[in-house]
Amino acid sequence: MTKNKITTNVIDGLGRSHYKNKDFDAAIPLFEEFLATVSEAQGLASFNVLGPMKTLAECYAKTGEMAKAEEIYDEILAQWPNVEHGHFEVVGQMEAIGKSRLDAKNYKKAEEYFRTSAEARNEYSLQRWQKYQSMTFLSLSLMGQAIVRPTDGARLDEAQQLLLAVIEGLDKGPKLTGKVKALKVKTATALVHLFVKRGDLKQAQKWKKMLDALQK
Repeated sequence: MTKNKITTNVIDGLGRSHYKNKDFDAAIPLFEEFLATVSEAQGLASFNVLGPMKTLAECYAKTGEMAKAEEIYDEILAQWPNVEHGHFEVVGQMEAIGKSRLDAKNYKKAEEYFRTSAEARNEYSLQRWQKYQSMTFLSLSLMGQAIVRPTDGARLDEAQQLLLAVIEGLDKGPKLTGKVKALKVKTATALVHLFVKRGDLKQAQKWKKMLDALQK
């Protein structure tokens, strides 16, 4: 093993140690140094850097550096367009950033993350409710864009289709408990807002009654 190889392994190990201890500020410069060294030698297309890239992105997110985290996730998607579907920690992290973008009303960026996560969950997730959760958040990002652009009916149409599909899927699943019930409440709430925006008060009232029943 060469000296450079030993050095990079030590740096990676130290970074992982700080990460496990939740000392993200200390882990960040170590993973940055590791990736810079490996990138210079092998290029980021090397599969060896995928794990450290994911971990560095999470460290950035944990310390509030969302733009840097997004930059890494975008690079992961560009370099490995299918690999992230098999790594649910990446999908989960992307969803967390998507939610932060929803809160910041950056609906277009939120849509990108939730569309990717919904596709991944649909293909690989064994827990059906997780797929429906991604679909609901994708719908909220589409509705947000439609609010900014009132003439954008296509996004409202897609959001409506997704939300109704979520309700249908949840109704076919097991008894509503915990996270699944909370998801149905969120989805029904979104449907109320969607139909109010569309001026369909009859449908809005229908979903408000369901929402009230769920919250009893």
